Amino acid sequence: GEAIGTEGNVFKNVRDLYNNNFDKSEVFRGLDFGFTTDPSAYVEWCYSIRNRSIYCLNEFVAKGADNETLASNIAVYNKHNFRVWCDSSEPRTINELIKLGIRAVGVRKGQDSVRHGIKWLQSLNGIYINPITCPHTYKEFTEYEYKTDRFGEYTGELLDKNNHTIDATRYALNTKIEY
Repeated sequence: GEAIGTEGNVFKNVRDLYNNNFDKSEVFRGLDFGFTTDPSAYVEWCYSIRNRSIYCLNEFVAKGADNETLASNIAVYNKHNFRVWCDSSEPRTINELIKLGIRAVGVRKGQDSVRHGIKWLQSLNGIYINPITCPHTYKEFTEYEYKTDRFGEYTGELLDKNNHTIDATRYALNTKIEY
């Protein structure tokens, strides 16, 4: 696959993924919470240490999804109920997901964890996403751009919008991210 994007894109290492010929021995799962304005986003990624690349396996993205809906959709993909790394800012939601049978765990966030996570993702050789099977993740990663100043110049500052699958990806891979 070829890299996609514009000069302001945060991720210049996104590649189209059209086959399943990648190592699926280690799958990492992440969940970013949303409801009214922002969607909840669940993602599954495979990480290849050898290739220093990640491969998007599955996604579930929905606005207005209650916790029961989240849990049942996560269970469709996460059949063996492996750990799901979540945004730690919502302990009540995490607790409810646990009661609904999901092995939800809050991610410990440190100072500049967003910036560090983005830099780590940028350092990968490839972020492989199938635009057909994971359209939300593909759209976010290929369209995520830096903030612009009043002259339309890119500032290098990260936006905090339209990045829900990106946040879920950082949570999923938090044990691999080098700080």
